[in-house]
Amino acid sequence: AFAAYGVGSSFQKYLHKSTTAPFDFGVLMTSAGVFVVFGSYATRRAATQVGRLISFQGGKAAGAAVRLFATLLGLIIVLIATLGMLGVPISRLLLGGAITGVVLGIAAQQSLGNLFAGLVLILARPFTVGSHIRLRSGALGGIIDGEVISIGLTYVVIDMEDGHLFVPNLAMLAAGVVRLGDPVTSRSSEL
Repeated sequence: AFAAYGVGSSFQKYLHKSTTAPFDFGVLMTSAGVFVVFGSYATRRAATQVGRLISFQGGKAAGAAVRLFATLLGLIIVLIATLGMLGVPISRLLLGGAITGVVLGIAAQQSLGNLFAGLVLILARPFTVGSHIRLRSGALGGIIDGEVISIGLTYVVIDMEDGHLFVPNLAMLAAGVVRLGDPVTSRSSEL
């Protein structure tokens, strides 16, 4: 992918000249096509590996969501690089994308906050799936005891005596958490 990008970028200077030989144009288009194919392949492979790493730490749902996000981000980078290689002015596309991103970011502020808080919880690992925890949070109504069933990108699911509690990741990150027992070494096994 890098080699195809280098070849295509070196032939880009011949694109807008009136004396462009068909060979130069053909090399540019071929290298752009090769870059798209291999760049897309590399993006999907890298996203799969990142998804596996996150799945190992945070569960299958979190891994699948991170894999999808990484794939989309990588494909956008491949698209922008291909357009740049072909001499398409991407400044207008980037400006439109930036304005759209700001509008969507404001509209999805709560969801994006939960997404990033979920990534922090998955990577920092203040508790794991199967841990028995006690939450202290005024926003959640006081003290909550339960076992963590899953840690996703938007919610942490806690099994309580009266059912499952879905806690948004932002609230979970803001709450005080006491680990009462881990799935491997719990207090009952120490007694």
